[in-house]
Amino acid sequence: MKEVTELSKIEPNSTNYEVKEEALLLGFLKTKPIYEVEVIELEAQKHVRYFSHIKGAILLNIDFVFPENDSRTNFDLTERVEIKGNPLLIAYFASILKKAHLQTFENLRKKLKTSK
Repeated sequence: MKEVTELSKIEPNSTNYEVKEEALLLGFLKTKPIYEVEVIELEAQKHVRYFSHIKGAILLNIDFVFPENDSRTNFDLTERVEIKGNPLLIAYFASILKKAHLQTFENLRKKLKTSK
């Protein structure tokens, strides 16, 4: 993700964002997709859903579930990703999503490490 901007908060558990990506198509054509995302906390501190209808062509739904954990140093995360749409667009978008995911989890790891 290149940039994320909060658009609106729908109390008590939903926030809408604008996401700007930057990626290379076919390895050399720079593209800059922009789309809106809704993040919903379905169960407080246990289940978060990330939903987006990207460019009217791809439906992206990601569920993050944080099971109960007694450990103070580690946590478990179950993630379910569902992508629907044109298979070629899905393949392209999935490559962007993978890079963004890796960066997100690396950022999370760094934050957890520095907060100790």
